[in-house]
Amino acid sequence: MILCSNLDSETVLEWSCVLLRQVAVVVGGMAPQKQERVLKKGPEIVVATPGRLWELIQDGNPHLLQVDDIRNMDSGQEDGEKDRGSGHEICKEYDRVYKEGKNYKEKVQIDCLAEIIEEARMRCQLWVLWCRYLVIDETDRMLERGHFQELQQLLERLNTDPEKKRRRQNFVFSATLTLVHEPPRHVVRKKGGKKPTRITPGQKLGALIETLGITNPKVVDVTNTTGTAELLSEACIHCDLEEKDIYLYYFLQKHAGRTLVFCNSIGCVRRLAHLMGLLGCRPLPLHANMIQRQRLKNLDRFRSSPDGLLLATDVAARGLDIPGVEHVVHYQVPRTSEGYVHRSGRTARAQHAGITILLIEPSEVPLYARLCRTLGRDQQLPQFPIAEGYMAAVKERVLLARDLDRLELSSRRSSAAAGWLQKAAREMDILLDDDDDDVYPFLTGRCYEVNRPCNDGSGSRRAAARPSSCSDRPSATQLEDLRTRGSRQCIRCHPDKG
Repeated sequence: MILCSNLDSETVLEWSCVLLRQVAVVVGGMAPQKQERVLKKGPEIVVATPGRLWELIQDGNPHLLQVDDIRNMDSGQEDGEKDRGSGHEICKEYDRVYKEGKNYKEKVQIDCLAEIIEEARMRCQLWVLWCRYLVIDETDRMLERGHFQELQQLLERLNTDPEKKRRRQNFVFSATLTLVHEPPRHVVRKKGGKKPTRITPGQKLGALIETLGITNPKVVDVTNTTGTAELLSEACIHCDLEEKDIYLYYFLQKHAGRTLVFCNSIGCVRRLAHLMGLLGCRPLPLHANMIQRQRLKNLDRFRSSPDGLLLATDVAARGLDIPGVEHVVHYQVPRTSEGYVHRSGRTARAQHAGITILLIEPSEVPLYARLCRTLGRDQQLPQFPIAEGYMAAVKERVLLARDLDRLELSSRRSSAAAGWLQKAAREMDILLDDDDDDVYPFLTGRCYEVNRPCNDGSGSRRAAARPSSCSDRPSATQLEDLRTRGSRQCIRCHPDKG
């Protein structure tokens, strides 16, 4: 069983093709019924996010109810249980049948090969092998206090039986597993100004080992001294807040390639997506408020475009393996050093070079300084080279796009206000006069008078807006009372005649 904080289903499908094993993907945001159908087939590997996995366990999924039976390799044979053959012998038999299937493929259709492989899997009983593991990816994030409460419940269930806990083989992974940093300011204030003791990497690992219930742990640390990949080039651009859009657009136009831009908030992603769209950059947003289907669609589009532009929050900082990402731009300085390492880790992967750039405005300098201290940087990042001859034209174009963005925003707000009025009128069974379709009378100090039911037998009422002494907007209760009574005068201006 493999637990992840953020799941890339495309990568999981590639695993299943390479490993020739039944792999089930259990992730939130998708239809649980389909996932239940896949689990009924008894997959050998379950790759899941904790929330949806725990939900299906609580619903009584038969396959997942065996989650506490995850055991170590050959444990059943050690106890003298029924011998099913060693894992090595069974895999040799499986490989032999699979080779026969490859020869058979030349004579029959591809679906026959799938039947042979499935028959071999059932005959060798690969899905009931004693070789079982628990893998947790991005462990430091998954075990943070206040996050992934379902994972704590899963671990409690897995560790109920001390003997099974001892036999189970656990693997934990993270690029920032041993990264420690200064405590947050609110913790310092809570301590009365006394700075808490900074924990060591060994203490952090010890706490993780105790939480997961790992026995006889082995630690493999391949982290670079800088905390980032060796082939990653790092740089920064110091600028004012209003200049960030200008430098981002300059970089996108000057340096072609697949680019991932990170922001700290969803609002920033939305604003940038619209602005860069006006500038012709074809951006693809990705954030937590998008449905899972739309997220996957944007990721597929980003993968298929050699010059793709993905604007994302930290939801894309971990767990995504997108080949060919050449540039990572931190539009806002990440709040933690872990965020910087994982964001930058989206590029310079698998022995490929990459560039990461920080856009730093004056208020973000303390965050940047703390980041350098945590990563053990004695010197600041080098300044990214800028061709000043292009900046005048780039600035003019970005400022024009901003003006157009403001005009479109104003137009959308006016349309939304008018649409709200029409929707409210429909719900109250009121017909608006044609002269009032393009105004928002509540905000202009107009009051309503409602005529009595029409004579056409429809039972509807007609409203007309006319200027009066009203200076504020009538409440919904007063409007409903006005509609019900059929009064011809405003109940706010003439309360005695309501």
